[in-house]
Amino acid sequence: MASRAWKPSHSTSAGVKTYRNFSFAVAKLVPEDATTKAPSKWVSYMVIGTTGTPGRPSTDATGTMVGNGDGTYTYTFFRNITQVQGLLDAYTYTGNNTRADLGDVTYQPNLVHRMAFQFAGAARGTGSNTPDGVTVATSVNMENPINVNYDFVPATGAPVAAGADIRDVISINKCNECHDKLAFHGGGRVEARYCVVCHTDQRKYGYAEATTTATGYSGDTRKINGGAAGDMTAMAHRIHMGNGLTKTGYNYANVLFDKLGYSMLDNGVRMCAKCHSDVPQAANWKTKPTRLACGTCHDGVAFATGHGPGVPAQNDDAACAICHLPADVATYHQTLNVTKHNPTVAAGLTNFTYEISSATQTVSGGDVVIKFRIMQSTDGSTPAPVVFPAPTTPWRARWPASPVPPASSSPGACSRTASPPPPTSTTCWPTTARPPRRTTSPAPSPSRRCWTPPRPPRTAPSPPLMPAATTPPPSWARPGSSLPVRSSARWASRATSPR
Repeated sequence: MASRAWKPSHSTSAGVKTYRNFSFAVAKLVPEDATTKAPSKWVSYMVIGTTGTPGRPSTDATGTMVGNGDGTYTYTFFRNITQVQGLLDAYTYTGNNTRADLGDVTYQPNLVHRMAFQFAGAARGTGSNTPDGVTVATSVNMENPINVNYDFVPATGAPVAAGADIRDVISINKCNECHDKLAFHGGGRVEARYCVVCHTDQRKYGYAEATTTATGYSGDTRKINGGAAGDMTAMAHRIHMGNGLTKTGYNYANVLFDKLGYSMLDNGVRMCAKCHSDVPQAANWKTKPTRLACGTCHDGVAFATGHGPGVPAQNDDAACAICHLPADVATYHQTLNVTKHNPTVAAGLTNFTYEISSATQTVSGGDVVIKFRIMQSTDGSTPAPVVFPAPTTPWRARWPASPVPPASSSPGACSRTASPPPPTSTTCWPTTARPPRRTTSPAPSPSRRCWTPPRPPRTAPSPPLMPAATTPPPSWARPGSSLPVRSSARWASRATSPR
């Protein structure tokens, strides 16, 4: 059977060949600073385009791909990454474009590097995936894009050993427990390890410092306190802190951080381990506290002027872990309820769990009988069943009977029943009962009396209908009485609901 060799799809636009379904990126991992304890960070080499113009981190799809004849391919980047530092240094910058914002991109082969690969986008012949890059048909994107990452040390070519520090602090699997299938930039970015090679501090390049206000910021806020709002740590923390942020006016590419809500139990943003778990460096959130990680949630703290009463300004991260011990950090972020990611709660709180032991249906199509119990535990004690005291009086007997007039044509005839009265029914009290409390008018005479409550007024209140009585009405109920309308209305309306 004949077969046809597969070839990568590409197009040529403005003289530059571009692969439409592939993109590549490479970045280096700068380790934690031993003195200042500045956290490790990814630095992208993909910050200069085909024309030699610097820019924010991106991907490369304009290099050369060669098939090796055995099902494997070799891709050569358009730009030699060992030359990027020199090219950036030689460029002339103007306006908000500053060389410092792109950082040190010197090629350091002894550091951990990450090669990121994306296979996604429109199928061949749809969208802009055409020979000349011109859209001729509606785009039909791949349903399941692929992101692959390869961590290695260029000096040796060896892959990074399992468990090595590669700043692996979050897993896309944890993201998808809430977000189902997290995907960005046209649906092609689906792996957190890929996101971090572009969402670095270099994303502040080309932007001015955010304008501050009395409560926060105004205008564009892609650069805050000299840092990139699009850095993965800053961006993810502010998004999930949402309306719990102290400052207002955030606007990162039309993402309004302080306007977002967080729906998890007990303001779940406090459950750091919900996101930071099941990866080698997941515990960094409590073992390596930094101004960047903590300050992007607790944005009301001004580290440069003082960290709190009696705490001096913090100009680096060297002292963070001295005061903020792992166990303490975990305690600060406790929620009120025990969960998988919040195994302990503050002292004195009682947590409840629910256990179902059986569910039976004795007759097909009949009721299902569920047997369950509620367990309680205080301060880590062994869970014990919650025992509810049996009621001493049937619950129906706890509710007072509501008077309702009988179906009778006799004037003034009244009786009592256990059904609530309709809005316009005649309401009665026996001669021995007191009517509802009245504070501004004398009580009616202790005789059996009935009346029909008035309908609620639409505009101005009207005097209520007075009770029909078998004896002359008291002075306060006679025509011409000086009783305020409001007082009568209040007494009449309360009279419709026995106390």
